[in-house]
Amino acid sequence: MTVDPRVRERPMAASEAMFVDPGTPMVLGHTLTGPLDTAALEHAWQVLLDRHPVLAARCLPTATGYTLRIDPDLPRPRLDTALGREEHEEAAGAPFAVGAPLVRAAILPQAAQRWDLYLTVHHAIADGTSALSLLARLWRTYADLAAGGGPGPSPSGAVLCAPVEDHFRARFTTADIEAYLLDRATRMKALDPLRLAPDGPDATGHTGAHVRRIALSPGQCTRLLALVRDHRLAPHALACGIILTALRTAADPTPGTRALTCMSAIDLRPRMSPPLPRESVVMAAAVTEAVAEVADDADPVGVGRQVWDQIRETVRTGDAGRAIAAMPQLMAEARAHPEAAAPMSVVVSNLSTRSAGLVLPAGLASTEPWGYAPAPGPVPAVYLSGHEGRTTTLTLAVPRAHYTAGRARQLAEGIERVAARLLGAR
Repeated sequence: MTVDPRVRERPMAASEAMFVDPGTPMVLGHTLTGPLDTAALEHAWQVLLDRHPVLAARCLPTATGYTLRIDPDLPRPRLDTALGREEHEEAAGAPFAVGAPLVRAAILPQAAQRWDLYLTVHHAIADGTSALSLLARLWRTYADLAAGGGPGPSPSGAVLCAPVEDHFRARFTTADIEAYLLDRATRMKALDPLRLAPDGPDATGHTGAHVRRIALSPGQCTRLLALVRDHRLAPHALACGIILTALRTAADPTPGTRALTCMSAIDLRPRMSPPLPRESVVMAAAVTEAVAEVADDADPVGVGRQVWDQIRETVRTGDAGRAIAAMPQLMAEARAHPEAAAPMSVVVSNLSTRSAGLVLPAGLASTEPWGYAPAPGPVPAVYLSGHEGRTTTLTLAVPRAHYTAGRARQLAEGIERVAARLLGAR
């Protein structure tokens, strides 16, 4: 059999392959105001694909799992300019089919010199950090082209980044990983958290998410940072406190204290040796679980403190790295015993600390990018975005397969009420 030397491929790690069957999208969006040359933007898009060939790759099934494969003979994704608004928004958050391109982008005119742009990257090959880096690179290239310059040098490095999982599996011994798995299994077995009961169709054919964006006002952002400073928390932790307090009431309004689980993403790039550049397009995030005891009249600051203490302990002990190193075993266990999956109340991730900012040509302005990735199963997900200290948006993604639009709206309104109670009116 003749091997085409232009083809590049590697086996996918378990921490990447876990996203292939659900086709999990990492969605980014923002609004632009000013003159925009869509032909030049398409040129910048093609330059981005040249710089990061993995964006034109496919996830393909094999006898032992999935392979990430770049075949230059396959058609490359193009910037879509033909969709209408409803099609545009639905297509942005649609799952990726197995074997389909791993990225898509679309630009939608809203009005004269006003545009919406969506960039969607398969979560198997990217996390929030690399997705935001791609968006920033796209606009920096467009700005260079608009100024009459060249697209700039391509980044150095491998065409296909090695899985981050390999780095951490080499760092920990088999005994380390087995001890982590045993401890985690014990903790998960004892959990029976409060969750938002599904009220949707729970049937095939319902994909994507109900998306609601909750923008904090400048005054609320100022007060949030003041609370963070006064209580020595992180903005992520305080946001978790707000979200869990709202979810507690939405899931069960009766008095009392209930346990809820909050899953948070931890960026592994700075925890690698040497640190992995943010421009590397690869899935490099681990998930950690925090358990919070939340009363019906809970103080969101106290709930956030519970989450923050557990996240800090996960980082201190190195369990963030062990979590991704143990992914093959965790995935094998999930396949054998799907009923034993870690019970989740909500997923919360912070994109605001990872935003590189957008470089735009003169005359073109943009809102801060927002983003989300839907969680698997009947679990709402909330993503923070914006610029810490100036803007904060909470993007709520509630799976259509399990919840109605009304339930998504109810939860979004609950988050707004808790935020207003803690941070003042918008």
